[in-house]
Amino acid sequence: MYQSLSDLVGISDETTILKVFVSKILLNLRYWSDHEVVLEPTLKIFGELASSFTAMKRLLTLEDVKFMLANHTPTSFRFLSTASSSSLSRYRSEFYAYLARLMLVTLSGIGPDDNRPFLDFLAPLTIVANSLISNLLISVILNIDDCVGIFLPENCSISPEEARSNVIGLARDLAGVAFSLNTMASFQHFLDWFYPSLFSLFGRALELWPYDSHVTCPILKLLAEIANNRNDRLKFESTLPIGYLLLAEMTKILNNYGPRLIPFFSQVSEDNTYVHKIKPLRRYLDALRITLSEKYANFAIFGLVGDNSFEKSVKLSADMLLCVTDAELKSFIKLSKSYFALLEILTQNHMELLSSLDSSILRRFFSAIVIGVESLDSSVAWSACSCLDSILTHVYKLLYPVISPTTNGTSNGNHPNGSGMLNNHEQSKYPIFVPSPPSSLPTSEIAQAARQRLTACITGGVPMRGCCSALAIWSDRTEAGNANLKRDFLRQSSVGGVSEFTVTSRHLMITFLASFMNEECKNQWSISRPLLGLILLNQDYFSNLQRFTLNAVSPHQRAELEGIFGKLMDGVENNLFAKNRDRYAFFSIDKKVN
Repeated sequence: MYQSLSDLVGISDETTILKVFVSKILLNLRYWSDHEVVLEPTLKIFGELASSFTAMKRLLTLEDVKFMLANHTPTSFRFLSTASSSSLSRYRSEFYAYLARLMLVTLSGIGPDDNRPFLDFLAPLTIVANSLISNLLISVILNIDDCVGIFLPENCSISPEEARSNVIGLARDLAGVAFSLNTMASFQHFLDWFYPSLFSLFGRALELWPYDSHVTCPILKLLAEIANNRNDRLKFESTLPIGYLLLAEMTKILNNYGPRLIPFFSQVSEDNTYVHKIKPLRRYLDALRITLSEKYANFAIFGLVGDNSFEKSVKLSADMLLCVTDAELKSFIKLSKSYFALLEILTQNHMELLSSLDSSILRRFFSAIVIGVESLDSSVAWSACSCLDSILTHVYKLLYPVISPTTNGTSNGNHPNGSGMLNNHEQSKYPIFVPSPPSSLPTSEIAQAARQRLTACITGGVPMRGCCSALAIWSDRTEAGNANLKRDFLRQSSVGGVSEFTVTSRHLMITFLASFMNEECKNQWSISRPLLGLILLNQDYFSNLQRFTLNAVSPHQRAELEGIFGKLMDGVENNLFAKNRDRYAFFSIDKKVN
């Protein structure tokens, strides 16, 4: 190959070839980047060249690459200018992702403690950020005839429109940088630079342009990227409280911004639905999901220290999901993915809080799940099945609580009057709880708060032992949530004698069984998980359904179908423990394949 290149163009080694490619990339980015047809493939080639550690080490030896790392400014690259079109602005994140990837290789060569190359790389962005902080954090918002006007003081160096463009550009640039910082050391450098000034800046920007999706979407995407615990990059040293600080800032911004969107979404016209509702709502749901799901801080600590910001975020998540209509769930696949991804987090980790809210909220989510499980998109159907499985598991534990632990831990009690509370025999297995033990040593405020909560539970008439499990973040909502479910969601109706939940769950069971028997089912594993819960909650109906189905087929098929129904529950116990779930999922898929 090199001999052919040498004969044709006089190039005889790979370094020279790399120089030619990088020189052309730099030329295109500097002088032709205002043409999307040139910018897009140029960045694609740049990304492919910077795709491996060895290749990036070679790139860093080239002067053109050093120039890009030191001069990524609007004067050097036209598409970074605030005057560039919005279609070109979206490529900024990709450009900075590749630059940050190269900068990360530089950091790896000098050690994780030296942040000088990192700060030098961010110097152009620091100038923009400081200019915005100096101007936007002292701006004034006036509402005149329901129109938001932004008035900057006379001594400000930028106009409102220039400030808006700079905010959009800075958010896109930093999103690209944050995306490529996948190591704990590099991301700590980034957060040390970002916190707290940039949180204040972008929180202020959401206040100034709350309904401008061109501003809010890049900011929400940036915040979601910062809270993304990719490769465990947010697991810092145990002496650093960065996780809690990050979670506190995220919840503050989202809690301040979200309530303004709910009334606005209800006023959006049908013609502007996608730009002014679907797109910003999807970004907001993604930011909420990542904030509530990434395990970089213990959420329960908020309740102990009297901070209700996390609780507000979970409630706000439910309110934001209620803004999505059935028609929008069916029409916008990306919105459906964000919707069910967030709902999956809520149903898996926060069912106690969801059930303690108004019963209409859980009804709405249950009806949305029915739409989701029938979606043609496999990822949407998978998430909806996971949501359904979490709700069914919660309901099953409520209706058939564990009465006493067994020796092998693989069976559920099903006593109708069981409450799951510890009886006297079980209480004797635990040490006696002393609310205020005598001691001359001082007790931390958090430990005092924990004892106060335990004491309040016991003296309030709730038979709960003194243990750390009773301090779970939603433990004080369990009783109210269970009462809500039994009273409003699971109560039998006067017409027909069955609850709304039972009617819907039976419909889903028929849908799942039909999918297994008659269709090419692509989500066998995800469907099998909630199907077991549906069968256990409707065992009599399932038996009647078997008889009806057997009577509906021809006699020569009846024996085979009866064998299939028998094998479906073969070896499966009447509980929803993990081992039993896995056994049922394996058996159901195995019988489907056979």
